[in-house]
Amino acid sequence: MNPELFLLFPTPLVKFKLDRHKEHKETYKDKLIKKFNERKGNPSYHFNAHENSYQLFDYENIKDNQIDSMCQQYADYLSGNSVKDTYIESWFNVHTQEMHQASHEHFGAFFSGIYYMQFDSQLDYPATFVNPSNKEIEGWCIRSGKDIEHRPELMESTFPNYMNIAEGDVILFPPYLTHFVPCSKLGSDKRITYTFNVLLKP
Repeated sequence: MNPELFLLFPTPLVKFKLDRHKEHKETYKDKLIKKFNERKGNPSYHFNAHENSYQLFDYENIKDNQIDSMCQQYADYLSGNSVKDTYIESWFNVHTQEMHQASHEHFGAFFSGIYYMQFDSQLDYPATFVNPSNKEIEGWCIRSGKDIEHRPELMESTFPNYMNIAEGDVILFPPYLTHFVPCSKLGSDKRITYTFNVLLKP
């Protein structure tokens, strides 16, 4: 009898480098920072009162064929079929070094994405994803004395940067994955991301 390997509950994430990153950063960075500097209070407060962050809603979507193509491939992979009639809801995040995002999910979306438009991998943290079984894993490790440092499938989270996120990267992920963003380290410039949810039309 030949052994078989089954990935019972896999969590497929996609990471890719955006070819037009330099162009997009030149297009949006200064406008976003200008809006950030002119802000009065936190415009995202009424959307997410638990977050200490600046989120700009009702802004234009980034038009990029590479993002569209990768989203289509990811949608087809998740569903096992050719998916049609999707649309995107997006927003920009501008964080200073004292800002953070608390743990949250993107329920209601088919899947979600983050484009790291301005990001210093030495000073900023990417979205940190929490293992859905983190409590069980923590208890198992304590009882068994196991070292899981180099076992990503058994890690409690992707903190600090398991996926080696760099500026210009885009990640696509299932909306049910709990994630958060820690405060950046001292000396960080403004961390800018473009976040979007891909939804299915009714």
